[in-house]
Amino acid sequence: MSRRPTLPRLALLLGSLLTAACAPMHLLGYSLFPDYPDAPETAEYRLPGISSPVTVTLRDDGLYRIAAENEADLFYVQGYLQARDRLFQMDFIRRMAEGRLSEVLGNQSMGDKTTVDLDVFNRFMGFSEQAEALYAAMGPDERVALDAFADGVNAWIATGERTLEHRLLDATMRPWRATDSLTIFRVLMFGLTHNYTRELRRLVIACASGIDAMERVWPSAIEFGPYFLPTEALGEGEYTLPPAVVPEMRDELAALCPDGAGKSTLAQNDNLELYNPLQLLQGGIQSSNNWVVAGSRTASGKPLLANDPHLPQLNPPIVWGITQALPETEVSGFTIVGVPLAFVGHNFHVAWGSTINNVDLQDLYVQKPARLSDGTDGYAYDGTAVAWERRTERIHVKGEKPVEVTVRFSKHGPLLNDLDPFLRDRIPLTALHSVNLDDTNDARALRKAAYAKNAREYVEAMQDFDSACISWVFADTSGDIGFTSPCRVPVRPSHLGTFPVPGWTSAYEWTGVYDKAQLPRVMNPEQGWIATANNRSLPSSRFATPYNNDPSPPNRYVRIADRLNEKPTLTLEDMSAIQMDTGLSYGPALVAEFRDVLCGRSFGSPITDTAAGHLCEWNADASADSVGATLFALLTHAVLDRAMADDLPGGAEGELWKFVQSIPHFETNVDWLWTRAAIDPVWDDVRTPKVENRAMILRAAFEDAVGVARERYGDDPAAWKWGTVRPFVLQHPFGGKGGILGSVFNADALAGTGAPETVFKNQYLRSDRARMHVMAGPSLRFAADLSDLHKSRFSLAGGESGWPGSPHYADLTQEWMEGKTRALSPRPEETKVKAVWIFVDGRPSEKQ
Repeated sequence: MSRRPTLPRLALLLGSLLTAACAPMHLLGYSLFPDYPDAPETAEYRLPGISSPVTVTLRDDGLYRIAAENEADLFYVQGYLQARDRLFQMDFIRRMAEGRLSEVLGNQSMGDKTTVDLDVFNRFMGFSEQAEALYAAMGPDERVALDAFADGVNAWIATGERTLEHRLLDATMRPWRATDSLTIFRVLMFGLTHNYTRELRRLVIACASGIDAMERVWPSAIEFGPYFLPTEALGEGEYTLPPAVVPEMRDELAALCPDGAGKSTLAQNDNLELYNPLQLLQGGIQSSNNWVVAGSRTASGKPLLANDPHLPQLNPPIVWGITQALPETEVSGFTIVGVPLAFVGHNFHVAWGSTINNVDLQDLYVQKPARLSDGTDGYAYDGTAVAWERRTERIHVKGEKPVEVTVRFSKHGPLLNDLDPFLRDRIPLTALHSVNLDDTNDARALRKAAYAKNAREYVEAMQDFDSACISWVFADTSGDIGFTSPCRVPVRPSHLGTFPVPGWTSAYEWTGVYDKAQLPRVMNPEQGWIATANNRSLPSSRFATPYNNDPSPPNRYVRIADRLNEKPTLTLEDMSAIQMDTGLSYGPALVAEFRDVLCGRSFGSPITDTAAGHLCEWNADASADSVGATLFALLTHAVLDRAMADDLPGGAEGELWKFVQSIPHFETNVDWLWTRAAIDPVWDDVRTPKVENRAMILRAAFEDAVGVARERYGDDPAAWKWGTVRPFVLQHPFGGKGGILGSVFNADALAGTGAPETVFKNQYLRSDRARMHVMAGPSLRFAADLSDLHKSRFSLAGGESGWPGSPHYADLTQEWMEGKTRALSPRPEETKVKAVWIFVDGRPSEKQ
């Protein structure tokens, strides 16, 4: 997909000169004469410190194969190449993780927060300090990759090549440190391993409207089946779980909640300078699919494996493809930008894929104020007044005075009230408590996995992984398949972990972490396959204390399972086809419900009647050409407004309703609502004297939905196609405003397909009703046949390069949308080679 300037684009750029600012001049100059790094067919590069020559093969799809004699040289060159491709993105995500975005961006809106808000949160969460502790705890073998990668990044920085974004911001790139990769890794793990955002929303609702209203809007103990672990892996025990809302909270919460005076509002996100999917890195990502099929069910007689990580949809993507070839192993897969080790891929013996397992590693603790003997403020704990620990940080803001922020810490962690101005007057004093991860062995696990010769060695390697309960599925060339999910799981014997608990008593403390040998895993299941899609791994009653909290609903899992079971023998092409599936597993039952309530009756409007026909004939597939998919989305919005928002101050137009829906995890509530019986308290509008039921809400909501469609898309329902009303635009962080920046940095718009809970997941936030802009989805797809791993396939939303206008900037996006795949690990004779470079020791003689 070329980004060379077209005449309309140039007209926009020329218009930017009217501002007489430096940044538009950079944009114009780059668009006319893009100076991205070139790719000569052959070249020799000299980098100081390389011990043996390193050969790099650049393929026609932009991915590299790096062949080296040792890890230090390999990761040195990898750092150099990744910085060459993605230096601004690396710097941007590093700054976000450190809490230093405002230094180069100023204070701007970023989703429903500002850059200063994000900086405050990430600074006080201490991701940089955690990275330092992780690095200090590592052995020398684990440091090699991080140290060498940092040296390579700095070798590229030394060339003096500035990205377009750095020029526009007039920002410099400081040297890369090994701990910077770990800082990025820590913020990613934080985003993958918590349910605190759901706990927090329940607390906000409970303070605003009461606990009973909270249970109607965001229930504290939603449990969906089916479960992804096969029967033989569920264990024998049956346990009684503790409560979600413990007695002290039910009795005392109302008195602890603030009166709400002077409540602040959310940042406005309708005219973004920055693109808010980046918030998902810190605010919580809950999606991905992976599955593995035994050779007994495949055409080749060997296992098949598929993985499509659902990540923030950004241009460029936050993943980067690489083949790392060493004498002892060769890994083909994908890394996260700024982190050198592969999280998905294969090593020609074992293939692996990852999703989040939604194991709860965090809790919220409500603290009671208490006065110390010296008259200062503190908090109560087991009858004693304890002093707050206070920490102060200065946030430097470009173009403004620095912002000095002080945050109180209890023994449980930082107070969210001090971290987020929106919460200050809405919740009692509430601390965020997390599992201690300062000495985790994740780097050791990923490094050992790269050398695993079979599935059992892979499982042994991954036992060292601590930071997040990832659902790792794997297979080896001998035919073994399996699932493992090691991490540090807290033991919480006295509460469920989905609603805050009293922090003023030791009764609700964790009592340690589980031995990893006690955590669920499975090898070679009887059914011949394993699939995970962020749904529950096992029933809550089958684990001794709470394990999976606030997982995704099982729709994607059910759809994958149905597709795996519909054919007796599966092929690699079948794996890729399942990844493209856009059907809703619960859709047929809902369509039947719509027929009973909405079909065969007149609404008194020909347009509404025609729209009802589209919905009633819908096949429950969120394809791009479907009018029914559009109507279902709009109907869902309207049903949510009518059934849930009545319990909140301000109703559907209030700030609180917007806040409640502002994370992807709200989809669980959507699914829960659709499962409610025809007569259920959730359907009743508490503001009216009559008692509403499901049918009444559906009819009224459908008319609401048609009214919205007419207002937005016109009076012809045939034009309300899903791919038209919700186009897919792969945006750069600077492309949220569109216009000139969007023209230069964003990929071209494509017809959108998929929905928030289809296998081909295209997630938008329910708070973004007007645009339904895709925030997250399967930015990467990977499929492997263990009979011949050279046949492994991939597709990527984006491209390898982060330089606008370069040949590999967003060049794979159209193929990704259409479901076309490319070879990840072709044989040398099948590789379409674009360039071959040799890296040797020595000081660079010229700019490279």
